Amino acid sequence: MQIDLSRYKLDWSHKHTGVAAGVLLAIWVYFSLIVGPNSERLQALENDIALKERQISQLKNLGQRQGEIDALIGPGGENRSIESRVEQVGRELGVRPLIRKVADGSGSEPNTVEVRLGGLYLKELIDFLKKIEAFPVTIQIVRLEVTKVQSRGGIVLLLSDLRL
Repeated sequence: MQIDLSRYKLDWSHKHTGVAAGVLLAIWVYFSLIVGPNSERLQALENDIALKERQISQLKNLGQRQGEIDALIGPGGENRSIESRVEQVGRELGVRPLIRKVADGSGSEPNTVEVRLGGLYLKELIDFLKKIEAFPVTIQIVRLEVTKVQSRGGIVLLLSDLRL
């Protein structure tokens, strides 16, 4: 079926106006049905990309933190015992702690050790406790016993690791 427009006597300007209106209608349909939804999809994809980039930067930051923690822990990582950590702190501070294992960490029971330090000044004790507090794993000081002998003190620490 073909529409015959020859019976309508349209002049040149009316024909061009009709063609221009048809072209504008086609452009509007093209943009509303094809370009519009794609631009919304592109915007959603750009938002997803920005989110993923933020997540990647957070992961890199966490990786750097993990590297710092690994450097603090040293070789052996999580498998190092409280005893070896306390011995390392003692070597760093120039003291010789006497370490005795009170309870072995088995099952839900924490690993517990008794640490005896003798002949320390208060500053050395504070430095020792700060180093223990800075362990990358949580260490609980169960008991702290300080005795004073003249100007130097004797210390007994009962340490255990916390397991959640």
